[in-house]
Amino acid sequence: MRLGLIKEDVVLDQNEAFILCDSNGTEQIRLISIIDNGGSALAYKAIRNKNGSSSVCIVKEYYPAQKEDIYKRNKVGEPIFISKNKEKELKIQQENIERELSANQAVYFSVNYDESNSPYVYHSELFTHFGDSSYIVMDTNEGNTLYTVMRKTLTPEKCLRYIYQLLIIVDHLNNKGYLHGDIKPQNIWIRGENENQSMLLLDFGTAMHLADFQVDVSKLSVDEIFESADRMKENESLGSMTENFGSLGILSIRNHKKMYRTTDQSYERALALIEAVNNLSVADDLYSVVKVAGELFEKAIMSQEQRDSIEEVLQDMKEKNQTTGYHSVAELREDIEVIECILNNSAHPAVLEKNFLKSRLLTLPDDFTEELLCDVE
Repeated sequence: MRLGLIKEDVVLDQNEAFILCDSNGTEQIRLISIIDNGGSALAYKAIRNKNGSSSVCIVKEYYPAQKEDIYKRNKVGEPIFISKNKEKELKIQQENIERELSANQAVYFSVNYDESNSPYVYHSELFTHFGDSSYIVMDTNEGNTLYTVMRKTLTPEKCLRYIYQLLIIVDHLNNKGYLHGDIKPQNIWIRGENENQSMLLLDFGTAMHLADFQVDVSKLSVDEIFESADRMKENESLGSMTENFGSLGILSIRNHKKMYRTTDQSYERALALIEAVNNLSVADDLYSVVKVAGELFEKAIMSQEQRDSIEEVLQDMKEKNQTTGYHSVAELREDIEVIECILNNSAHPAVLEKNFLKSRLLTLPDDFTEELLCDVE
């Protein structure tokens, strides 16, 4: 059992209070609730004391679920200890943390590191090592995850605003050459109220700069192909996305990594893994956005007529998600605009076409079949 792993958004009681101090023993961060327990870490909502003031932040504790037989903790609040292969595990942990911080900084900072930094992601830093684990602080300020927000009353208009904001963020990442790889309600942070609400994307543990991973196999020797496959196999971020929100491309990588790791690591397995990684694109993040959109509108309060019409559009989007997929933000935005028109009773071409086709359906009288049979006789 992974001690302290409880349902998301459960507040830690006083006996479970988790405090991180500086080298002088002064309290710097107090972890107040668990907001997510993912494949490689626990995420906490926390209060940070810095420069005489307090602010809300997210703290990520490296604690891989798939290695619970290695990473152990006697009780909540105590440091994690690694029970075996400690040197190897600490090296992997360090590589994962460096990769996450590098990805975060690449999409957060502007080219000149001036004040025009991205409003869509947070600034993060390595705060401390505690026991055999590491803690990353994400400066998010006051807010809640979309997972928490979805428990409250949602209007369809608010759902639309969230989806449009999410598309802007995905477009921002794509323009930077990055794939987030784990978009889900628990990784979306909502700040502010009403019109002043803004959105941040959390957790860059699975994010990747596609150019760093995708290779042209025609230019590689056999040894280089195996080296590339080995590098992908050891990268814990590749394919570690939550299965419910993971795209077909992400899940394909997970399967190929598993087969390459557990089989004889043949040349064919190496090529299959590399090909799966080469096929990654913005479509894999957009796949997750469609899933999030479906969950949002499922929670929204609206008329039955609106719900029926929107569910038709969402069903078409889900089918496309499972087949050809969405290959640009603009392509997905067009379908979201159809939903917006339904809510506004506007004349979007797609809505007009659906209504026209419905109006052309013939309504047959009840006795039509009987008359037809009589004519045949």
